[in-house]
Amino acid sequence: MIKGRLVLFSLLLSVAAHTSAESSVDAAISKMRQNHRTSLYTSSGVSSGKRVTFVSLNLGFLQGRWATVPYPEYRISALSDTLSYYLNRKRVDVFAFQEIWQEKGHNALREWASKNNYIVVSDYFEDSSIVLHTGLEILVRRAALKRLHEVSFLPYTDESGKEIIAFFERYSHWNGNGIKKVKRGLLTLNIELAGAKGRVLITNTHLTPGQGKFEIREQQLKSHTRRVKAEVKKGRASRSFHLGDFNISSHWSDFDGRPGGKLKIKNLQGNAAVYSNFLNYSKLFDSAALVGRERDYTINSRDNPYAKIGTHTKKKPLLRLDYIFFSSHKYAPTRVVRSHLTFTNPSISDHYGVLTEFSL
Repeated sequence: MIKGRLVLFSLLLSVAAHTSAESSVDAAISKMRQNHRTSLYTSSGVSSGKRVTFVSLNLGFLQGRWATVPYPEYRISALSDTLSYYLNRKRVDVFAFQEIWQEKGHNALREWASKNNYIVVSDYFEDSSIVLHTGLEILVRRAALKRLHEVSFLPYTDESGKEIIAFFERYSHWNGNGIKKVKRGLLTLNIELAGAKGRVLITNTHLTPGQGKFEIREQQLKSHTRRVKAEVKKGRASRSFHLGDFNISSHWSDFDGRPGGKLKIKNLQGNAAVYSNFLNYSKLFDSAALVGRERDYTINSRDNPYAKIGTHTKKKPLLRLDYIFFSSHKYAPTRVVRSHLTFTNPSISDHYGVLTEFSL
């Protein structure tokens, strides 16, 4: 665990997706859907359990020479009004935001949170070897929070404990020495929710980008799983929810969103294999895919003005990169009430957000 200056303030966020499939596969999906609408999905009128709503969103608030999404200053200035607009439409208990890299975006989010009764969990620790930190923030609605037990940032490491860093996430100075641009890992929150039994582990992450970096993301997700299982094994959480920009596009590899549930597709590789393997060894569920929303693409939408004129532009494929995964077992069952895109109109990033409501 990195001990830095983990800061608690007041705050809010959403998620993303990939390309299309063959008609024969579509038929297989439809058939599978009919067979798997079971205990992990409930219509909104059925469950009497505690309801909790999560949103994950990559805000793309990188400013200056590194900016990849246009008009970051304008979008930061519009953040307060945009968050309030969506909050008036649907109460959100937990927001997970990615790419709030710099102080201006962080302060705008903190100011909005304090006015709207959210606490902010941030990764703003001091480390002179890192240029942009992690860009991760979690907001929790004060009324939904019964008790906060622990906040931590856990860097992604391999099995030997060495930190996983992609080559292009380093900068080289004139003297040839490399420094880290960003730190990849899990911003974790261990809490008790009002009206629900047991502790809940919430994680927010942003995996290494680049559609060719499959091996890096595979390593990071294995680290993710080891970290989470260690927490659960200690008896520190009965449920877990995992939000973020996972940078894996996978709408066709594991249609029902369950571990072990992938279709028998030959030569499963690349992002699809990373996604499917993650579900299998983590034993987590994909909330959107579970209810038939695996084609809710979160980036490169032709209707999103920031996607049209940003780095992700024109002929780029529709992708689902943002996810809300969750655990469910007989001692702490969790069911999906609904899952859909959010922060679509108005948009505030080249990503759309993902909203999932659960019954605990």
